[in-house]
Amino acid sequence: MKKEFFKNFNNRLSLNKISKSIIKNKIILDVNCDQSNYSWIFKKLGAREIYCFYQKKKPLYYDKKTTLIKKNFVNFNFKNKKFDFIFYNGGLSHSILWKYELEKLGDICNKGGFLWLSLFGESKFWNYTKGIQKKLNNRDVENFEKVLQFRDWNKNKIKFLKDLFFSKKIFFTKKKIVSYLRKNNFGQIKFLSRGAKTDLVEVIRKKPSLKSILANGEIRLIAKKLSE
Repeated sequence: MKKEFFKNFNNRLSLNKISKSIIKNKIILDVNCDQSNYSWIFKKLGAREIYCFYQKKKPLYYDKKTTLIKKNFVNFNFKNKKFDFIFYNGGLSHSILWKYELEKLGDICNKGGFLWLSLFGESKFWNYTKGIQKKLNNRDVENFEKVLQFRDWNKNKIKFLKDLFFSKKIFFTKKKIVSYLRKNNFGQIKFLSRGAKTDLVEVIRKKPSLKSILANGEIRLIAKKLSE
């Protein structure tokens, strides 16, 4: 499983021509690492320091030198601490405070540093999950999780399915997120056009007929902090 996560992240970097130098010898912030599998990858890629925020469960894999902080980063006083690379995988699309969070991310990112975001995008794809969501309550979601646990499903795959079908989401357009990134002094915004084999951009490449349904369902980007 660890090899698969490492391969997927490496593919996202190499296929989009993103240099690993954005991580090597850098100070890294993993904003939402509950059960995440990325902090240890950053260490493997040569990160100097890694800070990892979680609210419920520690990440499954992490280097012993990683600083784990059980708090919501929004309420944390960073004082003068700033970061060279900030990784926020999915959490912004679940936060009603997303505008404030982007502002804070801008404040704690070093000039010349990078912000990586993974977001839910406005897409026909999500109409299918919305229909399921309307018909289910919290008890149904708990039962769904238990059934998969009894069948010995991987915890990360269960988390992915719960997030896919049952979580409340904020959907972005590329235009919308670009506008708010620029307001917080981020520029040189690069949308990832390639990814891991399960990323929707790769599913579309393999089967172009699905583009009308899946296009923009996932938005992954990297942006550079231009000024303080």
